[in-house]
Amino acid sequence: MRRDQIIRTLLSSATTGANPSRIPLDKSTSKHQTRGLAAILKDTLGGHRRPFLVLDIPEINLPGEQLTARGAAVRGIMPFASETVYGLKQDGAGFALDMPALEDFFARHAGTEVLVFGFTYIVWTEVVQKLKAMGQIFTHPEMILLHSGGWKKLTQQKVDREVFNAGVSSALGCGPEK
Repeated sequence: MRRDQIIRTLLSSATTGANPSRIPLDKSTSKHQTRGLAAILKDTLGGHRRPFLVLDIPEINLPGEQLTARGAAVRGIMPFASETVYGLKQDGAGFALDMPALEDFFARHAGTEVLVFGFTYIVWTEVVQKLKAMGQIFTHPEMILLHSGGWKKLTQQKVDREVFNAGVSSALGCGPEK
């Protein structure tokens, strides 16, 4: 691939090594990647759009020539969204829950199916654990959570799939199977 054909560079999360991998994408590859993800998700989610809550900060999805794995994942799910809301905000060097955004999202969409996405480690440490510490619980049984990445760090904390699902279920009010 020639340099002038590159439209975007994807950056890995660099959890295994110190430096992120850099994956150059041309227009054709980017289009095929988007279509492939949409086809896979359509089998699981169906073809209809629904409200989409991203358990991350809005800055991961800024336009530009570089895109992180987190931003790429969010963009890949956006075709299934009727609206997109971010549930975290930047707080100094870390993240904080955007409680007004979370409360508004769940209140406006009570009784309707919503799609929620986040990286596994962020969902656990920045959402589930913080809501638990605050004594805050949301009840949204119609929620579907998609999550990926971050299991290495959670394994070190002795958080397996069962513990993770139970924690998400208790904090966000969906069944552990969701």
